[in-house]
Amino acid sequence: MTHSPSEEFDKSNIDSEKIKNAYLKRIASEKSKALSVSVMGQTGVGKSSLINALFGTQLKTDPVRPCTREVETVEFFAGERKLAFHDLPGIGESPHADIGYIKEYRRLIVESDVVLWVLHADSRSVVSDQAALVKVLGNSKEANSKLISKLTFVLNKVDLIQASPWTLEPSGKYAYFNCSSDTDKLLALKAAYFRSQLTDKYASRTVSSTYNGGEGVLEEPEFTFSQKVVEYHGMLSDKKLLELVEKYPKHSDLLDRLADNYRVIPVSARYKFNLSQLLSVIANKASESAIYRLDDFVDLREINRISLREAVGFRGPRYKFGFWGFLSILIHWLKFGRSWKEVSGGKETYAER
Repeated sequence: MTHSPSEEFDKSNIDSEKIKNAYLKRIASEKSKALSVSVMGQTGVGKSSLINALFGTQLKTDPVRPCTREVETVEFFAGERKLAFHDLPGIGESPHADIGYIKEYRRLIVESDVVLWVLHADSRSVVSDQAALVKVLGNSKEANSKLISKLTFVLNKVDLIQASPWTLEPSGKYAYFNCSSDTDKLLALKAAYFRSQLTDKYASRTVSSTYNGGEGVLEEPEFTFSQKVVEYHGMLSDKKLLELVEKYPKHSDLLDRLADNYRVIPVSARYKFNLSQLLSVIANKASESAIYRLDDFVDLREINRISLREAVGFRGPRYKFGFWGFLSILIHWLKFGRSWKEVSGGKETYAER
C-alpha cells in the first residue's frame, strides 16, 4: 500500500512532534532531578557545620557528644528541583556503631552524585581515616574504582592553621576572610599530605570526569571523550597537569576541572573560606547541569562572605583588620549607628562548631 505525499508529510510531522515532545520531557526530567551529596568523615571534623555554612541550614552541633547518630537528610526545593544533602554519623564513635555506619556509607556512596569526606585540618593523624576508607571501599577492584572516583576530600577548620594571622576584609555589611601567603603555602602542604596518604594509593583505579565543554579531543591514552563527558583514567598529578597544560594550552580549563576532582580542598566552615571552590568541585563531579541546578540554591559569587557583625564577634587573636579594615568598620558603624558592643557582642565558642 502506498501513501500520498501529503500523508507522508503528515506522518513525518507527527513523528517529529513525538521526538520533540520526548526530548523536552527528558530535559524537564533531568532538570527536576535532585542533586544528592553525602557528607562523611570522623567524629568532630565539622560535617554538620560545613553543611550549615554551605546552605544556611540549622543542623545541630555539639562540642562533646556526636550529634549525628543516624543519617540526617536535608532537602532544599526551588520549584520542582531538589537538592539533598546527607549528613552521615561520624566513624570512630564506637566499634559497634561503625559496623552499621559502614554499610550505610557504601549505600549512600553508590546512590549519591557526590561524596564529601571531611578531614580535620589541625591534625596529622590519618590512620583512622585510612582504615575507614579501606572498610568503606571494600575488596572489589571494580566497585573500589567507582567509589573512590566519587569521593572529594575536604580539609575543614583550616582557620586553626596559621603561619600568620588571617585577614578580614570588610565590604559593606559583609566581610571576607583571607589567609596570608605563608598560611596558604602551609595549607597546600597539608592538602598534599592528606592526598598522598588517602588517595594516591588508589591512583591506578581512579577516574576523574567532567562535562565536555567543547574544547576538543586530546590525543592522549588516558582520556576518553563522549558528547557530554570527558574522563581521565588514573591519577592526574600536579606534574602531569603542568605537562598537559603546556602541551594543550587551549584545554587548560578542562584540565583544571579534571585535576580539581583529585585535590583535597581546604575550607573553613566558620570563616566561610574557600567554599566556592568546594561547590565548584561538587558541581563538576555531579553532572554537566549541576552548576545550573546549584544556582537555584547557592550564589557561588557570594558563598565565601560572612556578616561583618558575626566576623568581628569571633573571639581570639586569629585574624587582623589592617588600617583599611578598621576604617571600613568605622564607616559601617557610623552609617548604621551601631556601637562596638552591639557589633561585637554575642557569645560564641569555637568548640560549638
